[in-house]
Amino acid sequence: DLIKELFPSKSAVDAKNKASSASGSKAENGASRRKSSHRKRRDPIIVVPAAATAMLNMYNIQELLQNHNFVDNRALLEQGGQKPREIFVEHVMPSTGQNMRFRVVDSVQDFGEADWNSLVCVFTQGAAWQFKNWIWKSPEEVFQNCLGMYPKHQDEQPKESTRTWGISPLDIERNKRHMDRATVVGLWSSIEQFMARNKPDFFM
Repeated sequence: DLIKELFPSKSAVDAKNKASSASGSKAENGASRRKSSHRKRRDPIIVVPAAATAMLNMYNIQELLQNHNFVDNRALLEQGGQKPREIFVEHVMPSTGQNMRFRVVDSVQDFGEADWNSLVCVFTQGAAWQFKNWIWKSPEEVFQNCLGMYPKHQDEQPKESTRTWGISPLDIERNKRHMDRATVVGLWSSIEQFMARNKPDFFM
């Protein structure tokens, strides 16, 4: 038996190598599936205006979406805070209980095909120049492909030029901050409904 252990037959060596190869291949396939699954799980994207004068932008959007609280971005600008390049917001979808992470940006300059396909919601102040260099050629076409929201105070009227854009008003009270929560709950509901109808892959 000692001789067999020290000098195994060719058939024994081949069998051992085959088993080792099969085990390695199985591990590689498992790792490959995990990598493939990770690549598919892209974050849905929300775009806000880049203008510092916009009612919602990168300075105050996280406080609204995450904490259900509207903060005037002028106060944040006066504090000298740096504008983030991107923000990640987590939200639990009520219909599925799924905890989903959203990526928020104010520029599409570095967007690739996968980013455009992940775009679910765009906030606009009614400035057509916001959509310069987008893959869609007009605001109307933009909002045929994603949910459009127009943030404004409840007592304001949207710009006349936006009436054909197919966007919805996001009414924010001027002084009643306790109303913000209901506003944001309604916003998330609209986003979820749009995604379920137009981008169901995010729920898989």
